[in-house]
Amino acid sequence: IELSSKYILQLKQDIEIPCQKAFLKQSPPSFQKISVCLDALDSTQRRFRTLLQTNLEILFNAIIPKIEQHLHPFVDTVNYDITQSKWNENQINDPFMEIFIQNLDILIDPYKKSLSETNLDTFMHSAARYIIEFMEHNLYKKKISKFGAKQVDKDFMMLLTYFST
Repeated sequence: IELSSKYILQLKQDIEIPCQKAFLKQSPPSFQKISVCLDALDSTQRRFRTLLQTNLEILFNAIIPKIEQHLHPFVDTVNYDITQSKWNENQINDPFMEIFIQNLDILIDPYKKSLSETNLDTFMHSAARYIIEFMEHNLYKKKISKFGAKQVDKDFMMLLTYFST
């Protein structure tokens, strides 16, 4: 759909100028008919874009339960009210984020192979937005110590790094 949308736009651009040169001066009524057809190409291209966006949203909504399944340990077990010794221990053995990112990568890997670069980018932005909003919402319910805040920062930086690559 994405490629078809691009080709429709390119077709319109390729046809428009030669048609203006050929018909505008010699036969304005004929150019009006061509102009209506060119407008129809614009309309078709917009419908394709809307269809693509709708289907990407449907696809993403289908994997939300699987993402949430991997996010539940964040709600249930991740503690940000930690001491310096726990912070030091977490630097060696991350309690949540490394495993979450591994599971997320396994979940998203089939889409990396099958979606176009643009569609994958849209899909990944949706995933990032959803995960960050989920975590942010649940952070408000947790008590956070000074070292816990450092852990929060580390966790979000790991997510940022994952979504940036």
